[in-house]
Amino acid sequence: KGLDIRGAIEGEKGLRKRLTAQHKEGSFILREKSGATFWNVRFPLTDPAHTETRIGMLVMGIPESLISKDIRPVWGYLAAFVLLAVLLSMLVVAFQNRSLNRPIENMIGVATKIAEGDLTHRAERGSNDEIGALATAFNEMAVRIQEVLREMFTATQQLAGAAQDFSTGIKRMAGNSENQFSKTKEMTVA
Repeated sequence: KGLDIRGAIEGEKGLRKRLTAQHKEGSFILREKSGATFWNVRFPLTDPAHTETRIGMLVMGIPESLISKDIRPVWGYLAAFVLLAVLLSMLVVAFQNRSLNRPIENMIGVATKIAEGDLTHRAERGSNDEIGALATAFNEMAVRIQEVLREMFTATQQLAGAAQDFSTGIKRMAGNSENQFSKTKEMTVA
């Protein structure tokens, strides 16, 4: 059993006498009265001189059983491909997650050590991407903090030394003043 192409070309009236039409998920399906299902493919026929003038419609029916028979083996391949794609994407996500988290966790550990006062720790620069650039900037910041603290320590030591010298000078001056005061007192009493 097949479609009467001549009836389809002559017009849809002859075709509709033997077939009923249904829309199924955007595809136009024709069911023959005997129960066979055909996929209906329509091509409008236009006059070449007047593209707006439709002179008919070419309708081709493809039996659904023929399409199903050819598509069934493809479903297995498609399912295997989708499963493989999902597994591959999970591997890529796991690798990306690991490659992003490890350097960040390292920098968190280094930041914790620096916050505790140990300025000798440095972050590992493992890659040449943004995370690696962040690790380099983090290390430069730690070096600069160490330099600033060293400069502050040196300045504090110099200030403490100057204060000590000043205190010693004041004590000497106070001792000299006391000595002069006692000599002056002795002279005035005598």
